[in-house]
Amino acid sequence: MRIVVIQTGRLRDPHITAVRDEFVKRFTRFGKLTVIEQEPKGDRPLWPESSRWKVALDERGDQFSSVQLAEKMAQPA
Repeated sequence: MRIVVIQTGRLRDPHITAVRDEFVKRFTRFGKLTVIEQEPKGDRPLWPESSRWKVALDERGDQFSSVQLAEKMAQPA
């Protein structure tokens, strides 16, 4: 599995950065996880058009357990 996370803005808190980096390292047994920090620029999309899934995450959105998220991702697009 290959996952690319596009994060808007830069993390300034070194503790949060360390946790994120540790998670990326632990994910290697499941696949490849890449985190890209970038600023939105005008109307240009943050992700490539060739992306199979485009998911926007927001702290006010729906929460899924790990099992629920896995089931959701297993559904055909």
